[in-house]
Formats: sequence, structure tokens, C-alpha cells
Amino acid sequence: MRIVLLALAVGTLGLVSGVAQPGAVRLGVFGDLAGPAAFLGQALLDGTTLAVEQINAQGGISGRQLELVVRDASTSDRAVQAVEELIFTEEVLLLFGGTNTTPTAATLDTVEESGVPLYIPVATGDILTNPWRHNVFRASISDAFTPFLLVRYIADTFAGRRVGLMFESTGYGTGGASRVRLGLRTFNLALVAEVSYNQGDRNFVAQIQTLAQAGVEVLVFYGLTPEAIPALLTAQQLGFLPTVVASAGVVAGLPRDFFALAAAFNLVAPVFVVNPPQVGQPQFDNPQLAALRQ
Repeated sequence: MRIVLLALAVGTLGLVSGVAQPGAVRLGVFGDLAGPAAFLGQALLDGTTLAVEQINAQGGISGRQLELVVRDASTSDRAVQAVEELIFTEEVLLLFGGTNTTPTAATLDTVEESGVPLYIPVATGDILTNPWRHNVFRASISDAFTPFLLVRYIADTFAGRRVGLMFESTGYGTGGASRVRLGLRTFNLALVAEVSYNQGDRNFVAQIQTLAQAGVEVLVFYGLTPEAIPALLTAQQLGFLPTVVASAGVVAGLPRDFFALAAAFNLVAPVFVVNPPQVGQPQFDNPQLAALRQ
């Protein structure tokens, strides 16, 4: 159980330990140290470090201490370099990593060829485990299912409302957006407007005006917290207050002062309140879900 919790907690940044202890089990960690998604990596690093300290204080694993070797992987180039260093130079036993889909995906060929197991604790893109690779595992729900949960929530709760879509132009955002569109078609829900933005953007006036002019009543927001906050602040300032149905990334790093803003939009993240479909459960016999899985 502790190893599972450790894997869930891992994700990035900085060298935790430089010289290997005799007999230590070296665990490679890679993810976002810099850039818009660094808040995810820092939280994961904090949790991972705490887990390793607790395990080591109780004697380690089979008498061997755990040692973290961590690298920044905030871009695709850095991610590939990080994984190559961890595997071939640091000779880690296991890899934990990936906080963003696109950089993580760039490492998969190297990981698969090396045979070193990779456990992905955060990144959610469907492409990370589809197609299947024998040594790649994930903890987070795949974006093959998350958009379905958002759309199903809208169909159940806001049928007949005008739906809009706002998403970031990364693998995470565009992949989620494509599944949202498919889900809306599956549930016969019209998409009246959609807009995109780049990670790091802070000016969202044009996007908000487009959504407002289309009369959007329910907005699907597929992105991360750092952009969601200024986007919703802009919407509030312009008097545009749709109900916001958010992806998990929007609520992954909320500061306390965000909650009042979220309340103004009746923001909900259905991935946390709707049970995800599981193999063997009746949802997989649902033709709507079958269409989404294809």
C-alpha cells in the first residue's frame, strides 16, 4: 500500500539525492518543475518526499532504503532528456512521472525500449496508455473517460441548455475537447461555441466575448488552474456567468481565494462526483459509452 501511495504522490522536480546509498533502491521521478503546471509537480514532490521518508524510517523495502532522483520535464525535450538520464545514467529501478500529457508521451518509446517500468500518477491523456505498452501503468483516470463524465453530467443536469467549450491547446486540452465534442453528439447536445487558449495566457477577453455572444449557458472548461482563474475573473468582470463544468485539471491546484469565484459560476468537476465507469459494470453495456470508447 505504501508503494502505491508513493506512486500516486510522485511527479517532478529537482535532484532530491545526488549520490546513491549502498544498496539503495533508486526511484526516478520526472515532471513539471517550471512553467504553468509546476504547481502539480511541487505538490507531488512534497507528497513523494514525505512517503519516502516514512518508508525509510520504518526500515525501507526489504531492508533497503529508497532514494529519489528527480528531473524537470516541463517540455517534451526536457522530458526525453530526463528519462534518458534516469534510465541510462542514474540506472533507476522504477520511473514515476508525467504531470502533462505531451511531455510524458514524448518519453514512451524510450521507456518501452528500456523495459524500465513507468508509473504515471498525474498526466491523463488517453495516448499514454493507448496503445498498450507492457511496462507503462497509470493511476489517474484516462481522458478516454473523463470527458464522458462531464458530458453525462450535463445531459443529466442541464438538458436543453446552450453548451460552450473552452480548452487549452495542449495534448491534455485538445484530447479532452475532442472527446467532449464526441460526447455531446452522442447525447444529442448542441455545441454552440468553442474557444481555445495557450498555456500561460492571461488575456481571455476575446474568448469570453465569443462565448457570451453565442449565449452559452453551460461552459465546459478543459484546462488547468493557472489559466482558469484569470479566464473566470474576466468572465465575471464582463458579466458572463454560465455554469462551469470543469475538468479535473481546473480544480487540481485551487488557492483559497478561488472558491468564491468558483461559487459565482456554480463550478463543478463531475470527475470527482460521478462514479467513473469500471470494467464489468453496466455502463460498459451502454451504447453511448461504447461509442465514446471507439
